Amino acid sequence: MDQHPLDLTHVFDLEPHGPDTYVGESPIYSWGRVYGGLVIAQALWAATRTVRLEHAVHSLHAYFILGGDPGEPVRYEVDRVRNGRSFSTRRVVARQSAGAILNWLSAEDVATVAPHVHAGGEGRELVARLFVLPTENLDVVRAVGKRAIAAYLNVPVYAAFQEWLGRGERLAPMWAHWRSGDRKAALDAIDDELLGEFVIHGSPGACREHVARYVANGLHTPVLALLPGDYEARAATRALSPVGRA
Repeated sequence: MDQHPLDLTHVFDLEPHGPDTYVGESPIYSWGRVYGGLVIAQALWAATRTVRLEHAVHSLHAYFILGGDPGEPVRYEVDRVRNGRSFSTRRVVARQSAGAILNWLSAEDVATVAPHVHAGGEGRELVARLFVLPTENLDVVRAVGKRAIAAYLNVPVYAAFQEWLGRGERLAPMWAHWRSGDRKAALDAIDDELLGEFVIHGSPGACREHVARYVANGLHTPVLALLPGDYEARAATRALSPVGRA
């Protein structure tokens, strides 16, 4: 078996490509994909470029949705989710040109986004992380869903995406209250219609039907992200799967 040593000299030489955006290279591995550990390490290195030197790494969570092409640079986009005195929170998205990974869009938004993705060439994969609360308890849906929406959609990159999708006027009151420091008013400004567009909720069957609307509108790969609720995560995951329909 050929085991020539890899040149790892420059794997952490991330090149700046605009505000909070960095590009890294990958060695060519024998299995033909980017090594996931390298992506995590480069993403963490990109995130450290945006925090104060005294903030050491506390915890890290990673999700892999698509395999990477080692022949193409990886673009790391850092979201400054929170800056605190003791802790800073960062979210890093790793991208290549083989498709697009999206967050915080409705089923109807897919039809708006898809043509722009496919304009980049044939075979582009459209992936979206969909936030799910498989419960019919609207109090839980409102309490959890509104907090998630406010926490994410006040991040500039997500706010700009919603402006582009045409929700600027509907989200303006929430943004204004958040900027003023009135978190309760910001949550109250998120109505049930907005909640239903961003957070899939209801019985497991209703949730599956909602996901199917995304696929019908052009989404290739839905990635379900369970928000914390009044259910056991493993049972909810089984109930949401096609096998769990019975």
